[in-house]
Amino acid sequence: MTTTDGNLVLSSAANGTFYALDATTGKVLFKSNIDKAPIGGGVATYTVGNKQYIAVAAGNTSKGLNGAKNVTSRVAIYTLP
Repeated sequence: MTTTDGNLVLSSAANGTFYALDATTGKVLFKSNIDKAPIGGGVATYTVGNKQYIAVAAGNTSKGLNGAKNVTSRVAIYTLP
């Protein structure tokens, strides 16, 4: 899990689902499935100019994770409003 100064908790699941949650209420604010590619690592955030981005690495991060084989690795990038 990764937290932000903007009161978000960023999390992911091994089934390829990425979540952005309200840190106070736990409410799911955003959810995206990254082509059912397993997400085995953390989530990173960075800023360019005044825009904040979220990077999520997915794919064959661990062989055999959830039975996923030959899943193309990728990085999904999201922006915060």
